[in-house]
Amino acid sequence: MAVSVIVKVGVKLLSTKKGRRFIVGIICAVFMLLFGITAAVWFIIASYFGLIGNAMSDVLINQSWSDINKYVDSALNDVNNTINGEIKETTYSFMPDFSINLSKAVLQQTLEKNNASTILLYDSSDIEKYDKLADEAVTMLKAVKSQSDLNKIFPDKKYKYTDLENDTAFSLNDKNNFKEETKEMIQTLVRKGLPDYNYIVTEKTIDNKNYKTQVLTVKSGENTDTVKYTVSGAGDIYLPLFIAMYHAKNGVYVKDMLKNSVSDLTSDIAENTESSGIADYNDFIATVRLANIDLFGAAEIGRAVTNAISNGAIGITHKITSYGNNRNLTLTLIMPSQKEWEEMFGVSEKEDIVTDNLKVIETMLEKAGITDLYFPVAATVKSALFTYFEGFFNLPVNSSELENRVILTSLNAEQFFHHNGLYTAYDGGVTLSLKASEIPVRIDILPSADEVIQDAFIYDVYNSEEHNIIKSTPNYTYNCSAVEIAYIIDVDAFKEQYGFEFPTIVMTNGNTFKAGDTITMLVEYSCMERIAISEEDIGHSLRDIFGNSQMIIGYSHSGTHSKEKDEGFDSTGWYHTFGSEKNVYHLGIKAAFVDGEVVRQEYQKPHTYNGLSVKNTGAKVNPLLWFKAFRTAA
Repeated sequence: MAVSVIVKVGVKLLSTKKGRRFIVGIICAVFMLLFGITAAVWFIIASYFGLIGNAMSDVLINQSWSDINKYVDSALNDVNNTINGEIKETTYSFMPDFSINLSKAVLQQTLEKNNASTILLYDSSDIEKYDKLADEAVTMLKAVKSQSDLNKIFPDKKYKYTDLENDTAFSLNDKNNFKEETKEMIQTLVRKGLPDYNYIVTEKTIDNKNYKTQVLTVKSGENTDTVKYTVSGAGDIYLPLFIAMYHAKNGVYVKDMLKNSVSDLTSDIAENTESSGIADYNDFIATVRLANIDLFGAAEIGRAVTNAISNGAIGITHKITSYGNNRNLTLTLIMPSQKEWEEMFGVSEKEDIVTDNLKVIETMLEKAGITDLYFPVAATVKSALFTYFEGFFNLPVNSSELENRVILTSLNAEQFFHHNGLYTAYDGGVTLSLKASEIPVRIDILPSADEVIQDAFIYDVYNSEEHNIIKSTPNYTYNCSAVEIAYIIDVDAFKEQYGFEFPTIVMTNGNTFKAGDTITMLVEYSCMERIAISEEDIGHSLRDIFGNSQMIIGYSHSGTHSKEKDEGFDSTGWYHTFGSEKNVYHLGIKAAFVDGEVVRQEYQKPHTYNGLSVKNTGAKVNPLLWFKAFRTAA
């Protein structure tokens, strides 16, 4: 123990400029003592008591803090093991895609703030369902012959039959030119048949005890699954308060206890040193005394937590119920409120002492550099369960560069500015709305995904500046540049990193597959004005190309109609037309999954681009779910 403290004190001294000067002073003093220079002795003694005292104080407080954490951790060991074991296993057995579903719910709610009619589709399966439901909705509306018929479909009487009757495009089945009122009717019917994700958080106080409830509900067809998690009481343990109550229990003021410990040790040393100007002598003596007093009451506080668990005041329960097509998983974390803790410590009538002690304890911890003052219990549940999946990547542009409407089109949404011949096109991914022209497009992988992504390389590149403008045949990149990247994902590493299985992916044929050892994610960035790499980079690893520098692959669309790129097409052409809007700054992102690893292509001349805009590869997914953006959760 003594050696450990000496070593820690030495490290503490060496970590500061003042401490290093003190050590140099010691060496010089030894030299000077050899020549009988007595004045230096008192200088060194003064420095010794001041610097050593402060260093020892921090060491001992940190050691005491470590002790109390160990005792409380030991007391809560079974509870936290239950959370990370039985509770987590039960939750993911009940709802295998729990974290992904939570992410979908938060994403849906966030985007609905900007556009209430937003319907987010997440993969090829959703697209197929959407198309089928849309066709069924059109057939249903075709049979409507009066307002009475329409009211039977929409009991809230929100829509007018005259809007439907006067929609010429609807009568001609020209789906691309339906009126907005008709589209809204179809969307309302379609939404009822698609999976719906809802996440709500409520807080209330009953009899001075706080209750926080989080509810995730997933509706799919006739089935509804709900996970409800309630925290009653304080949730996490604020350790400084426990220390303050521990001393208040015995009617002890911490500040008085420290003063008494100093006066008890006042002796001849004081008489021999105070005259030499040692201003920090009392602080030093108090620090030494800390080694001999039970400042934090670690063992006693540990026992208090153990007793609370034994008495049922701390614990977590789970229960699964079902009726009809509805299934419910209820999780309840029981924790005492502050008032209940005060009753357990027997300090309900000693609030003044508790408050005074708490201030002293908080000050001591702050001076010792201790800032992590809570011991997690509710936070353990949040970490194990209610942390939504953030995806693998940062957005390719800064959030400050996004326009307020955020996305112009989402997966399978109709685009008003992208045209396929005479008609509008459907987006195979998402199109971001930007504030300015030619914004750098970055491809940053989130730190949490570093261990999951085994490799990342340039899968394909289309540099529009090196190719002739295509007008006679479809140019699916709209005569703009595009870059596609392949990310090789280790699914075992995914589970280890995130704590749950890789999300269920539905292939274009409707089959569901769980990835084997690896799965490949293809991400294409399109509608770029120009690129910062070359077609010759195809097949090369991102690390080989960029090293440790910022990974910028190109620059977003200029936002303006181009006479060269967007005019003179025949009926098969793909082109931009911005209509009355002069500037539509944007960037397209598409994503898909392929089972296993894809083969690296090699650049060949002449080069033919086969990215996701051109070739329907693998299982199409919504990029919004895989990019960290838009989401905020409680």
